[in-house]
Amino acid sequence: MKAETTQLNFVDSLIDEAYDIRLSKPKRFSEIVKLLTSQPELTSTQVNKVKLLSAFQKTYAGNFQESETILDNLLTQNEIESSTKIQSQYLMLYNMTAVKNWSKGFTFTKDLMDAELIKNGHALAANALIATITFLNQFGQHELALTQLNKLKELNLSPYNLCGSKQQAILSKKKLARFTVASIEIDDAIKECTKAKAPLVVNILRTYKADLYLQNNTPEKVITLFLPLLEDIKNIQYPMLTSEIYNYISKAYLTLDKVQHAEKYALLSLEQQNRQIIEQAKDSFYLLYQTSKRQKKYDLALQYYEQFANAEKAYLDEVLAKAIAFQLAEYKASQQKNEIELLNNQNELLNNKNRLLSIKQSLAKAQAENTQLVLTLLVAIIALLTFFGYRSWRTQRRLKALAEFDYLTEVYNRGHFMTLASEAIKLATKAKQTVTCIIFDLDKFKKINDKYGHLAGDVALKAAANAAQSCVRGNDIFARLGGEEFVILLPGCDTNAATYVTEKCMRAFEDIDTSESGHDFKVTASFGITTSKISGMALDNLIADADKALYQAKDNGRNQYQIYEP
Repeated sequence: MKAETTQLNFVDSLIDEAYDIRLSKPKRFSEIVKLLTSQPELTSTQVNKVKLLSAFQKTYAGNFQESETILDNLLTQNEIESSTKIQSQYLMLYNMTAVKNWSKGFTFTKDLMDAELIKNGHALAANALIATITFLNQFGQHELALTQLNKLKELNLSPYNLCGSKQQAILSKKKLARFTVASIEIDDAIKECTKAKAPLVVNILRTYKADLYLQNNTPEKVITLFLPLLEDIKNIQYPMLTSEIYNYISKAYLTLDKVQHAEKYALLSLEQQNRQIIEQAKDSFYLLYQTSKRQKKYDLALQYYEQFANAEKAYLDEVLAKAIAFQLAEYKASQQKNEIELLNNQNELLNNKNRLLSIKQSLAKAQAENTQLVLTLLVAIIALLTFFGYRSWRTQRRLKALAEFDYLTEVYNRGHFMTLASEAIKLATKAKQTVTCIIFDLDKFKKINDKYGHLAGDVALKAAANAAQSCVRGNDIFARLGGEEFVILLPGCDTNAATYVTEKCMRAFEDIDTSESGHDFKVTASFGITTSKISGMALDNLIADADKALYQAKDNGRNQYQIYEP
């Protein structure tokens, strides 16, 4: 019995030590977790605490899915200690922040705020509040994060929680343009976090200083700040942070025109990344595009630019997902409020039940007959609504296709192109991206119609549209302007990328098979190219200038492309 008690006390001491050093000594923390998972005959409380520590280790190493599985298992238990439950909830919230699962994250935010231990100012209240604030900041709701930060002033914070609150406060202010974050404020937070033995947060704060250095055009300070610390940063074993710091060093070297150094650290950043690190990947690919371009490695530069464009699209999709999740959360909150009001009304009706009982008895027979009639009517109404709803849905689909797509080639028509292109140009203007416009026109199309008939002309138009469609990216906008004229808008592309797409289209046209028309003839086209750097960001100007270049290509002999020159 004494030996068993000694063993349990030993396990408790290991659990306490692991929890204390989980952020300051990751290597020792991993050793303790490994030792704990091999211990036999643990109490149910100890088993749950070891599972929680194991989940924390997975989160810290970036294995968010494995951590989520462990935490889901913990939170589905009926008898789980309240403190372990709250820790599991706020660790799950960190996971949802990392993997951008905003909808599930909101669920845990609400659960944490409604927890009795939090409302009563429990020792874990600060941890839960900081997890919530971290989620809100990453979600882009910085005003809400500042509101939650004010609640921390009412609590007695540990050194680590004081450090975390300062870091999140600086991040909120940094993201809200009306606040200015001073270097001295970051230095003060770094001192607090150093005292709290939180190296991860210390180095996150250093990235804020790096931002200030780059804004003030002192990139050499970024290099001086991070290079001596790289070994310590890698030892923290937090891939998202390491990747971000490598990107900062790469940006600094690129500003100093030390291209090979910049390339080296951008590649190191990519090595640290996984599928969750979208923003860092976007920055790394853009840096590699810039370094390859400066070294005149144009093929490699184009590859990196395409990867950057894909990463940027994923990043913009993520921003959109945040907005949708926030609107959905507000809708659910409103819906819940309405449900509560409905339940209150139902309770009021139940209180009047006794008074209405005698009346109900006298009306019971009539009510049964009425119910049968109502049910019959409801079935008929539902059947009619379903029928008309289905017909309306099919009509809407047909109308949408007619309004947005060209009936022959099944690509966008001119009207829908103008709408989509205007929105794409607005986004590109905000993101300070280049936009390129390509217009092409089938060569001697009238002769095809005159010689082989309009059926052959239709075959040529559809084949050309299919060939060009295979040459563009998913976020490019391709449409038929009218007749034999087509347009392609390429957001985030310069003239080098546009000429690459054009040459690809010309090669695809060479493989067009017109035998479906009953005749064998070649389909070629002339292309005009312009970019927003030449024609500006007005859509009408881009189309007009690309059209001028197109006619120059036709004048030069057709089956070629011409870049617009003012």
